[in-house]
Amino acid sequence: MIVLGLDTTTRQGSLAVMREGSLLETAALPSGQPAAWLPEAAGVLLARHRISFDEVSAFAVAVG
Repeated sequence: MIVLGLDTTTRQGSLAVMREGSLLETAALPSGQPAAWLPEAAGVLLARHRISFDEVSAFAVAVG
């Protein structure tokens, strides 16, 4: 199972990706408006681990 975590509870925001319960990577979004950078940053993070959006089983979201 692949989980993509999205956190926008702060001005910076962050992403994380897990595979089978193991954390692969976390990444901070640029300061300002996380939503503006979120789709591109998520795509880059997944691509670094050779994961497509279609392979993501679940999203863990914290919205602020």
